[in-house]
Parts: sequence; C-alpha cells; structure tokens
Amino acid sequence: MEERGQDLEQSEQKVLLVLFFFSGVSSLVYQVVWARMLTVVFGTTLLATSTVLSAFMAGLALGSYVLGRHSDRCKHPLRIFAALEAGIGLFALLFPSISANLGNAYGALVGLQGNFYLFSLARFGLCFALLLIPAVLMGGTLPVVAKFAVRRLGRLGGRVGQLYAVNTLGAVVGVLAATFGLMEGLGLQGTTQAIAVVNFTVAGAAWLWGGQRAVGVGDGAKKTAHSDRILWGVLAGFAISGFAALGYEVAWLRLLMVSFSFNSHYEFSIVLVAFLSGLALGGWLGSRLLVRRADLLSVFIGVQFLIGACGALSVLAFAHLSAFVEPIQRADSWWVSRTGVFFTAVAIMLLPTVAMGVIFPLVGQIYTRQLARLGRGIGDIGAVNSLGAVGGAFVTGFVLIPLLGTEWSVKVLAALNGLVGLTIASISQQRQWPVWSGAAGLAFLLVLVPSDVLRRMAEPEAINRELVFYQEGAEGVITVEQQTDGFRKMALNGGGQVPTDYSSLQIFRLLGHLPLLLHPDPQEVLVVSLGGGIALGAAAQYEPRRITCVELVPEVIDAARAHFGEFNHHVLENPTAWNIELVIDDGRNFLLASRDTYQIITGDATHPTSADSWVLYTKEFYELCRAHLSADGIMAQWLPFHGLPPDDYQTIVRTFQHVFPHTTLWRSNNYSIMVGTMQPLAIDWELINEKMAPPRVHRSLANMDMGNAFALLNSLVLDEAALQRYVGEGPLNTDDQPYISFVSPRGYSSGSWEVLEHLAPHRTSALSLLVAPSAAVQREMEVYFRAGEYALTGDVMRLQNRDRAAARAYQRALRVNPEDRSSAYFLELLAEQLSRRPPQDE
Repeated sequence: MEERGQDLEQSEQKVLLVLFFFSGVSSLVYQVVWARMLTVVFGTTLLATSTVLSAFMAGLALGSYVLGRHSDRCKHPLRIFAALEAGIGLFALLFPSISANLGNAYGALVGLQGNFYLFSLARFGLCFALLLIPAVLMGGTLPVVAKFAVRRLGRLGGRVGQLYAVNTLGAVVGVLAATFGLMEGLGLQGTTQAIAVVNFTVAGAAWLWGGQRAVGVGDGAKKTAHSDRILWGVLAGFAISGFAALGYEVAWLRLLMVSFSFNSHYEFSIVLVAFLSGLALGGWLGSRLLVRRADLLSVFIGVQFLIGACGALSVLAFAHLSAFVEPIQRADSWWVSRTGVFFTAVAIMLLPTVAMGVIFPLVGQIYTRQLARLGRGIGDIGAVNSLGAVGGAFVTGFVLIPLLGTEWSVKVLAALNGLVGLTIASISQQRQWPVWSGAAGLAFLLVLVPSDVLRRMAEPEAINRELVFYQEGAEGVITVEQQTDGFRKMALNGGGQVPTDYSSLQIFRLLGHLPLLLHPDPQEVLVVSLGGGIALGAAAQYEPRRITCVELVPEVIDAARAHFGEFNHHVLENPTAWNIELVIDDGRNFLLASRDTYQIITGDATHPTSADSWVLYTKEFYELCRAHLSADGIMAQWLPFHGLPPDDYQTIVRTFQHVFPHTTLWRSNNYSIMVGTMQPLAIDWELINEKMAPPRVHRSLANMDMGNAFALLNSLVLDEAALQRYVGEGPLNTDDQPYISFVSPRGYSSGSWEVLEHLAPHRTSALSLLVAPSAAVQREMEVYFRAGEYALTGDVMRLQNRDRAAARAYQRALRVNPEDRSSAYFLELLAEQLSRRPPQDE
C-alpha cells in the first residue's frame, strides 16, 4: 500500500507556492548583491568570482544534505522553514558590516600570495566561512518545504516539480529586481535590508501556518521498484548532470559575450534570467509529466541524450548567429537591444534548460524510497546537484576552456550527458536499440559541430583587415586585428578594445607621460591595467627604479608583446631591462593585499560600466590608492567621454575629487585623464622642459604631437578651482551605491561630444599651474589656449559627424596657432574624407 497522508487543500498549495516563490526571490537577490559586495574584496578575476560562487554552492549542498535529514524527524517542517527564512533575513542585516570588515582578515593572506594554490585555497576557506551560515540555511529550504508539501509518495515528483519551478521563477524575479531596480535605487545595503523584510514576512506566515499542520514521522514502507545500484547510479548521474548544466552556462555566457561584445552586469543578468527561466519551465513541465506515471528511468535516459544533443546544437546555432547580431547591436534603443540579447539567449538555451529543469523532480521521484525519508531524499539530490554545479562551473572555466576552447568544452559536456544516459541504461537493462540510437545520434552531432566558432566570430569582415592574434583563456578571448595601413585593435571578448588610432594613442601616451612629468623624481610606479602596454612604455622612458604593472588577463601580455611593440617602445620584450614587474591580478585586489607605497599610480581600466572595472571607479578604490601613495604622490586615471551622459561623467570626476581635493582634468581629443595630487599642483616650467628633453622621452611625445611643453600643458581642461566649480554638489560613486554601474541604459545613445560640450564653458589655461612663468611663456601659452578653444569646438563637431563645420573650426585653430599639430592632423583627415563625398549642407 502507498503511504498516505492528508493532502493539502488547493488553497493551501497556492499559499505554499507563493511563500516559496518569495523565498526564491530573496535567495537570488542576496546571491547577486553579496557577490557584488565580495567583488570589492576578492577582485573581479574569474577565479575570485568563481570562489564566491563555489563557496555559496557548497554551502547550499551542505544545507540541503543536513537539513533534509533533520526535517524527517520534525512534525512541523514548515516551522523549520520559517526559522530558516528568519535566520537568512537576520544574517542579511549583518552581512554588510561583516563584508565591510573582511578586508582586515583578507590582509592576513598576503603572505600566501607567492603560493598560488595555497592562496586560492585560503581565499576559498575565508569566503566559505563567511557564506556558510546563509548558504546552509538557503540549501535547507527545499527539502523542508517538500517534506511539508508531499503527503503521498506517488505525487512526490509532481509536488517537488512545482516547488522547484516556483522557487526558480522567484529567482528570475530576484535577478531582474536586483539588476534593474533595487541595487541602483537602494544601494547594496539598502537592497539587503529591503529583502530581509521579505524573509521575515515569509517566516512569520510560515510559522503561524506551520504550527497548525503536522506531518507523519513514521518509518513507512519502502516504495520503489529500483535496486540500490540503480538508485545510486541515478544520484551519481544527477551530480554529473549538474556539473554539465553549470558548465554549459559558463560556455554559453562566453559565446554570447563574444557574439554581442557585452561586458556589463546587465547582460550577465539577462543571460542568467534566460537560463533560470528555462529551468523554471522545465520544473513545471516535469511536475505535469510525472502525473502520467511514465517509465521514469527511460525518461531520465532520454532527457540526458536530449540535453547533450541540444548542447551540441547550441554551438551550431552560434556559428550562424552573425546575421542577427548586427541589427540587435545597432538598435536605436538600449532596451530593444538588450531584449534582442535576451531572446537570442532564450532561443539557444530554452530547450536544453527546460530539459535540465525536468531532471530535478524526475530524480526526486526515482530516488526517494519512502515518505518518512522524503526530506533526506530531496536533501541528497539537492546536495549532489549543487556539488556537481560547483565542479562544473570551476572545471569548465579553469580547465576545459583554457585547455580545449569553448566549443570543445561544450562537446565534452554533451558527451558527459550521453555517458550518463548510457550508464543508467546499462545498469537498468533498458531496451538497447533506442539507447544506442540516441548515443549514435549524439555522436554524429558532436562530429558535425564546428570547433572554431569563436575564431570565426573574431575574423574581421573588412577586406583590408586580418586577424593576427587569437588566444582563449580562462578570463576570455583576446584578439588582435590589423589593418593594411598599420592600424591595430586588441579586444577582449569582442569588446574592451585597445585601438591604435591617433586619439587613442595620444591619450595612452599622455597617461604614461603626464604624471611622471609632473612629479619631480618618480621612482616607484604602479600601472593598473596593461592594455597594449602603451602607457606602460611611456612611463618606462623615465627609467624609474621600479614599475609594477597589474593586468587581469594573462593573454593580454602575449598580444601586447607580439603586436604592440612599436607603440609601447618594445618594453615587454625584456621587461626586467626596464625594471618592469608584471603581475597577473585584479588591480584593486592587488592594492588591498599590498603593503607597498608608490609615487605614481596610473589606472587604464576598461569602461567604468564594465563588469570587471566598475570597482576601479568608486570612492573606496580611490581611497585605497591614496593610502598607497607617498606624501608627494600622484594618481592619474583614464576616463572616457563615450557611453557616459554628462551628469554621470561629472559624478565620477566628483568622486575622484572627493578623495583627491587637488584634482585637475586633462584631455586629448576623445578621452580625458583625472590627475590627483597630494598637494596643490605647481609646475616648474624649466623642470618640465628638462624632463622632456632626453631624446627617448622627446621622441615618445613628439610621435603623438606633444613634443613641446606648450602642447602638452594645453591638454589641461580644468585646474583645481575650475574643477571644484564644475563638479559642484551631488552624489558620489561608491561601493554601496555604484551609480556608474547602471549607466548603460542612459548612456547607450550618449555621444562623446555631449561631455565635451558640457566641459567647454569651464575650460581653463595651464598658466594657472605654472610657477612664475616668463612673459614670453605667458604669451605663447595664451596662443595655444585660444587655438584650443577652436580645436575643442572642432572636436565636438567632428564627434557629431558635422565634418565640414569641424574642418572650419580646425582651420581657425591653425590660423591662431600654426603649431597646433592635432588640429592639423584632423583637418587633413577630414579633408580626405570630404573629398570622397559630394558637397552637402550641414
């Protein structure tokens, strides 16, 4: 006889599903927000973020395993659920304070940095200890709620499928809420506090209700026809299935990143939502499927082959994605563009993720032997799935992709699904011909699927360009394309570009030269982010005692050494000869763990909205840099105009100026540099000319039309007083309120010209910085400054694509100052472009 209990009424089932939905909402909000909080401590490297995710998943596994067993001994499991939710909410209120003080504990790991594996293990241990309590509590919710909800063993899969589906759907809502509203509107701490209220509300409702309904805790009879060997095989297969599922997610994310060249937290969340939506739908379909009492083992085997086949076909889909990418990227609206990314992800991932979602309730029905041990059964399958997921994310990201590439990694994962299906079919003695047919079909697909999809995506379409460098590593795909005229462009995952056009080379050189020219005797220099090594090469021309360069992506060094030597003065061919030490790390993480002091710190991170660089544009990062500067130190950071509306650009400058009150702003055409000094900046005219005089330094500057001190100093936009007026009062970009991380929707259509136009009325002459300049110097500086007014107008119009008006502005600049080489360059460039077009009014 089947074990029976009093089923929940339909209204009670709905209430329970609502409670578990909001439990899912809170869990994913916390995961998103806490991972972001811990990023500022552990860094943005793949290893650091994987450490946070792995520790979280390991805690979920432990909670599922331990609390699943405990729930079987409790008559009121819903009250355990209430206690778990209350505990999660209480910990959430404490988490911001705990994570804020984590830096002190992390500093104790500094001595282990020389041993990569020991350091990584210690970092995981610290992260696991921090996340253990909330993750264990979250991991215990499903087996506990399932114990309350399931009153008949035959309905276990259906009930568990419903719970899994609504909890995962809640996770979808949680990701969307955190990404598109809560974190920006409330900040990280405010979001945590608001979601804690959700936990307490769920806990209160569950506690009151749970005391009124009890469940049986008797031994019960065994109710499964499957042998122990089959059950253990299914459990092991489910672990491997979880391994493959997270592996697919890592690989698909890589493929989508390169396809669409995205790198902000919005796109990562969009892909996660697409993935979770499929799982939720699969859980619901699984609950419906199990009502029909099908041959569950056959379904399990068939689903494994289906997942493997869909995984293989997903690579084939990416190979033919190019026709859809360009219209999505060029959409007029940011929301339309991101919606296109979402539906692309859904189209590719929906079928395999739905199949993955079906697996959970299916395994729950197969594996759980008796109602009295339902909590233990669900706890076991939740634990092995979470542990499999930890392994899948880690091994795929750090072993499979670096060794085999993304495409072959997907093939390996698909083969694992097929192997699980074959193994379970063998030990359960299923009919052979359907199994071997499925295996043969999967093998055929694995052979058919191409293994060079990412490389094909990287190949430039223009006939005058070629791909000269391609390398895939744990952090991403690094490419370099070269044009027949010598132009080169390095890219990470299709974005984060380092081009060698005139404006880019000029700003990179200026970033390397400017702070070392302004400092009387720079000997200890820190360069955060290598890029093409152009700023590093410029700084090396002054032959300081030591230059430490911190770069996040190892493959960038190879690309810069092989293809950017003529732009970085070949300093990477023999770094030790230039006193350069290259460090592979996240810049902020490096400073957090360092005890060194520097006279110069330069920052050349990617765009402040990017997922791996937002932590390098906050008040706390600037304070960290200031703590590592000597008393006469200088901090210089690259800041783009593009993708930043004027108010958001102003917020970054205000944040920098808040930490470095003696801040000046400099620019070169399309980009700017913030320079913060510990004392008011005063420039000695004779000293700066003396430092520019050595042939090595002069050639480096003259090559980019900054070969004399007048041209160099005319790149000043705002002196200290003007900058204070410009930034005014307003919000700061902080770790807790990282406003600039959320600029993408606002900055999607923002042109560089908007910020330049906003800055123009505040522009000041560098004469205010010179110490007792001679009359001749003052006259010449005034000439450069007046010409600069026209040049700035020309830059604004050029960036507006008003080429004829821009050309007229550059002509005016040259009439005032014939030595304005930048205006001469752009005038020549525009004249060549206009000669190819018919006259038109502007």
